[in-house]
Amino acid sequence: MEYVRKNITGTEEVKVIRGRDLDRSATKINVINKCLIVNTYTGDVTVDAYIKATDYAATERKYGHTEGDKVEEVFYIIKQAVIPTGVSLELFDEHPCTADNRYSFFIKLSAAAETADVLINYDSTNISGSRTGRNQY
Repeated sequence: MEYVRKNITGTEEVKVIRGRDLDRSATKINVINKCLIVNTYTGDVTVDAYIKATDYAATERKYGHTEGDKVEEVFYIIKQAVIPTGVSLELFDEHPCTADNRYSFFIKLSAAAETADVLINYDSTNISGSRTGRNQY
């Protein structure tokens, strides 16, 4: 298993694994085997991890456009989890996270000065059954 490092800083959500959104057909199943979030800040960090997809057809019906506000499905894996200084949080070690590839996987920190590193490994399986390993970034 190969891990690649992603640095996270500030309060903007970071798309760690890109999905296709709800208007497109799912073509793969993504299985996140491990996600390690490492606190690299001098104090505690507060983290959200979630999968999210945008429904552009519902956005068009609701708002009359697909720019600006969007209709989204969001499912939290962790919300406002505090990681102390010098500590790592490992997700999915015993129970992988499985979702079709319409959903993207995001990590978000709660304060502008906070920093963290994210190491993630996942597999993608085509709906037809062939499997490919992926290391994001």
